[in-house]
Amino acid sequence: MKLGAVSAAVACGLVVWFCGAAAVLGFLPESLLPLLASVAIVSTSAALLWRRWSVEARAIALATALGLLFSVANGRSMTAPDTQPASEQPWNLLRHATLLLDGTPALAAHPHAHWIYRRPDGSHASWYPPGMALLAAPVYLPTLLATAPSEALLSQFEKLAAALLNAGAILLLGLSLRRAGSSARWIFIGCTLYGLCGSALSIQSQALWQHTGVALALGLVLLASVDAEGRGASALGYAAGLIATIVRPPDLLLLLPFLSLRSIAQGLSGRRLALAVFLGIGSGAALFGVNNWLLFGAPWRVGYLIGQGHLGFTFSELPESLVGLLVSPAHGLLIFVPWLLLLPLVPLPEERTARAALSSGLLLLCLMSCWWCWWGAEAFGPRMLAEAQLPLAFAAARAGPAMSVWSRRTLAALALAGFATHASYLFVLSRDASFHADGAWSARAHPVGHWLSPGRRAD
Repeated sequence: MKLGAVSAAVACGLVVWFCGAAAVLGFLPESLLPLLASVAIVSTSAALLWRRWSVEARAIALATALGLLFSVANGRSMTAPDTQPASEQPWNLLRHATLLLDGTPALAAHPHAHWIYRRPDGSHASWYPPGMALLAAPVYLPTLLATAPSEALLSQFEKLAAALLNAGAILLLGLSLRRAGSSARWIFIGCTLYGLCGSALSIQSQALWQHTGVALALGLVLLASVDAEGRGASALGYAAGLIATIVRPPDLLLLLPFLSLRSIAQGLSGRRLALAVFLGIGSGAALFGVNNWLLFGAPWRVGYLIGQGHLGFTFSELPESLVGLLVSPAHGLLIFVPWLLLLPLVPLPEERTARAALSSGLLLLCLMSCWWCWWGAEAFGPRMLAEAQLPLAFAAARAGPAMSVWSRRTLAALALAGFATHASYLFVLSRDASFHADGAWSARAHPVGHWLSPGRRAD
């Protein structure tokens, strides 16, 4: 079984690189790259492994495949200003062995973008941590064939990389639920709640946002935490700490509930997992420090601090930020991911991991309520709480079997509303020039508010 999984992974990698090379060389329209590569991956995996999988494994595979295919089905690039550096750094890293932006089409097209730091020697660097560029680099290997790729081509590789990383997070969530003992039904429900009925569909899978990488790290630590005594738990924990540190350091706070003092005190496995996570954090901090030293002159000089003049945290937005993060019509979590309304009303099982998952989501809420731009600027929906939806989906799926029939029907209706909200943006509003997702409280940033607004009806 393990040999078959390795063979399937190798085959999928070759498929991605073959499709990528065809797009780079002009044999495949670049706009079709994410969709055709994703279809090929799903087909290859199913052909090689479907008959070998258990019912639970098939539920995971089906949910992951749906998340991957829906995320690329809109057929257009969704690069945002904040993700533009990460969308082109992988090519520069592979082609010129540098994370600098010099030579990238984005720098030529946007020489005064807010994310550019002009170094004393005249070269240009990105404010943002290097994590997403490093995670996406393997997908960009075919771009080595391009000496001067266009923005359009690299944005399609970005979309494919983001969709694959997001699919990886869905896969890890499914594996965590299976290891926790969930049935195939609730594994599928938990994975689709995260992958299709929330920000994973409209944000994490569309561009190389930092939230995508943090969701992957949360999936890793969740899988390790469910069975800390299992083989590979320490490696998963190490990878989680490393990825979270190089992608979005403040979000390291989200890993702490899975490393509670109680779990560490209960046995060797808990202490081993905690040690692995902290070693990963240490390795990530060293890598991050080297990056800062090379780009900004000192390990402690963070790009965001240099460019923005502050680290971004403030108490001046409270309590508006706390309320807005939950119920703002423009970016409120409960407005855009309504199935979460049911979570406080159902009892969680008496298990440490489910409660840690819920605590992780609450910690991100507290952290982002102290962020100067808590609404996430012009991004759609509750971007600043996007990664929290993965552990919350785990908690919802673990609570599912204890739900009443009425609660399950309500969950289905709310999940469908969440899917409709994010799918309407992905397939319709992202093409509508009159739609703008900016503003902390603007009702027009929600699909329903946009369509019902007086100006829209007049148009």
